[in-house]
Amino acid sequence: MGDYFLKYNMKPKVYFLHNTIKDYRIPWFELMSKKVDLTLLLFRESDKILKTLNVKGLKIKFLSHFKLFNKYGISLPLVKELIFNRYDVIISNDLYFFETYISFFISKLKRKPHIIWAETFEWPRRPLSKILNPLIRLVVRNSTCIATGKKSKEFLEKQGAKKVFISPDVSLAEIKNLDKVKKEILPIIKDKQVILYLSRIVPYKGPDILIKAFSKIKTKNVLLYIAGDGPFKENVKKLIQELNLKNTYFEEKFIGPEKKGALFKLSDVFVLPSTFRDYDADCWGLVLNEAASIGKPLISTDATGGAHDVIKQGVNGYMVKHNDVNELAEALDKILSNKRLKERMGEASKKIIRHEFTYEKMAQGCIDAINSTIH
Repeated sequence: MGDYFLKYNMKPKVYFLHNTIKDYRIPWFELMSKKVDLTLLLFRESDKILKTLNVKGLKIKFLSHFKLFNKYGISLPLVKELIFNRYDVIISNDLYFFETYISFFISKLKRKPHIIWAETFEWPRRPLSKILNPLIRLVVRNSTCIATGKKSKEFLEKQGAKKVFISPDVSLAEIKNLDKVKKEILPIIKDKQVILYLSRIVPYKGPDILIKAFSKIKTKNVLLYIAGDGPFKENVKKLIQELNLKNTYFEEKFIGPEKKGALFKLSDVFVLPSTFRDYDADCWGLVLNEAASIGKPLISTDATGGAHDVIKQGVNGYMVKHNDVNELAEALDKILSNKRLKERMGEASKKIIRHEFTYEKMAQGCIDAINSTIH
């Protein structure tokens, strides 16, 4: 089939099933579209999101989606789309979407290559979900696989993947409104060093673990700045009160790109203390990429997929054991008590992002996987 495309100077037609679209994914899809005839099939409320994004150069189809028993998502129009339309390759978004299995069986019925793009590194998580293991192995062993990093690659190989291509997860932060944000938060941080947590306030992200670790650090004149929103926020506020912590600030709202980059810039170390909790985990943790792109030292845990790739131990930060309050506190003290180390780690973060986590590499990993199925 590859000779056919070369002979007639044609691009292979690729259907990419993705649950939704975000602004940080657009450069990836745009680069892929230069090499293949890419159509995005989106499911989860993406029609609303599309109105806020500049995606004029991309082919996008929104397929309606509903939930069975208010839990299990499924897009029935996808069946019609895949059976009656022409394409050369299907890429499906991870193994915990029902659409992945629809696309796999239809691709085999139509004798078309099937590719899995996966961030997952430890799923199924719930005990009852283990019954899906034989189906997962069947799909992985009979698909070409793309992993975002070391942990997802290990997971796919354990399921029997024959070959796994790497398409590193990418998201870059941009510093906007720095003077405005400075004016807003300098009265809060004053002359203190800042530990920044910027993510959803949910249990598996581990904000409570960070708060407990902060209560144990030895470095003086440090502020813990927590930014984000979520159902765990009352627990977080209660814990801060129980520990009688003074040097904390909680900005209880979603932080968008207009402020996120400036907060990274004004912080001294970024922490994502994710855990395995409530059968959930951080498959990647793109805020690590974003903080690193601004030049910040990173601390995260072994329960964060991206930490195994973005953090080079002792070079640009530390990866610690999840739920280990003492180890997290020690890592914080190492960075905050050593100005030269902190600066060196920040510079290393920028270099790592610049050389290893680019949209060009992200797109090329997918293109290589596509080419392997048609040549």
